[in-house]
Amino acid sequence: MHEARFQRLYLGARGRLWAYVFRITGERELTDDLIQESFCRIYQVPDQELADGSERAYLFRVATNLANDHFRRNSRVRRYLASLLGPTRSADPRAAHEMQALFQRLRPRERALLWLAHVEGYSHQEIAEILGLKPASIRVLLSRARKRLANLVQDRGHAEQAQPAPTTGGLLGSALSLDRGTKLRPGGLP
Repeated sequence: MHEARFQRLYLGARGRLWAYVFRITGERELTDDLIQESFCRIYQVPDQELADGSERAYLFRVATNLANDHFRRNSRVRRYLASLLGPTRSADPRAAHEMQALFQRLRPRERALLWLAHVEGYSHQEIAEILGLKPASIRVLLSRARKRLANLVQDRGHAEQAQPAPTTGGLLGSALSLDRGTKLRPGGLP
């Protein structure tokens, strides 16, 4: 790829590509490695093999394929470690990164579909090109990914409701049970 074309692509796509790959992998160091490898690979593609305007989609596809390859290679190691460590708990969904924790529970392809459609704003045709899928299947796969994420959010809501409500003592001398929807006014009383 010609140097000037590569620099325009790098400057215009690096931030969004990094955010996309991070949402798929959930690991900063891995994301950095995959981004670097993606740019190295696209730099080696001759200019005539990439139509003008298609560089970005091609770059996202390369990064997606690299992430998928990484997960395939490491799946045996992860299964082995999981068997040693026992069942792992996801991050507390009430923490500051609640959505990231839920997003990480999705499969990598589901993360990629949701990110490309709803954050990057790609069309189904563009998503199909990036992920190497048939355009007709994107609608169904995206619908399934949305439904799975909605189920995760709903399950989180049920888990929160099952936890006992916090109690407050204080000037009243007895514990008050606060409903989740109750807001405290200034002074601490509901």
